[in-house]
Amino acid sequence: MDAAIIRQALEEKYLAPTRRERPLYSGIEVEMPILNLKKEAVDFGIVHKTAERFMDICGFVPEKRDDDGEVILAADPVTGDSLSFDCSYNNLELSLGKAQDLQLAKIRFFHYYDVLQELLSAHDYTLTGMGVNPYRIYNHNVPIPNGRYRMLFHHLHSYPKYRSLPMHFHHHPAFGTFSSASQVQLDVMDRDLITIFRAFSRLEPVKALLFSNSVLLGEDNRMICVRDMFWENSTHGINPHNVGMYECDFYSEDELLDYISSMSISRSSLQSRIDHHQRADLLRILDVDVMVRTALIDLCTFSPCAE
Repeated sequence: MDAAIIRQALEEKYLAPTRRERPLYSGIEVEMPILNLKKEAVDFGIVHKTAERFMDICGFVPEKRDDDGEVILAADPVTGDSLSFDCSYNNLELSLGKAQDLQLAKIRFFHYYDVLQELLSAHDYTLTGMGVNPYRIYNHNVPIPNGRYRMLFHHLHSYPKYRSLPMHFHHHPAFGTFSSASQVQLDVMDRDLITIFRAFSRLEPVKALLFSNSVLLGEDNRMICVRDMFWENSTHGINPHNVGMYECDFYSEDELLDYISSMSISRSSLQSRIDHHQRADLLRILDVDVMVRTALIDLCTFSPCAE
């Protein structure tokens, strides 16, 4: 695909909206591991019943179900708040709809959290804010039964096929079933975009150390943010642009677009590192459309940028 066409598409989709005067909102997503305090595997049947009761109490409506008919995503039709499960039924996520008043968002989040904790505590279960499930060794670390999560699970477990690549792979390919994260999305105007982007880029390493809360208890006490290792040393990291810090600093929209647009060029250079038998799997992953969407993390999420 022509680089100019890719660059124009990126500009229209991600930068053009920042030039329109509009209300500015924030969005918050919090993933939390579910723990069975008896130190036994989480019973997914209990998780499903908890989700159903939560929907009844809070007025959420089912929006997506897995192949077995269980709820994956439910939302409040008024606020846009949602309850979902990420990768496996060991991880529960609360996402708040776009908000201008963070105090109101906080009140809603605490209400949902209290409801869930009361429902789970009846089974001696609890939610925790840790980035890695400390009871992962007891759980059934299997994906949600649908096409998306089965595909991801299969892709992460395919790392032995890529041992010819000059990179190290860890041995936790099921990490998506026991790791969690929080995200905040912020709307910005074009006049502030680069300044805010650079500011958040500089804060990102500090924020990761202070708030990741992601330790591999009982296995490796040297790292305080193993989520980075999980991503970078998995098949996600085969394309280096999918992980880690940006390789430069940005002082203008043009510099930012030039960098992001150049990522599509890495497709050909990456394929030259992969033998014939590995290409079938990666071609699907490195499709240009997927490449654009995965390489360009939403600008409002402010991914890190190194100096």
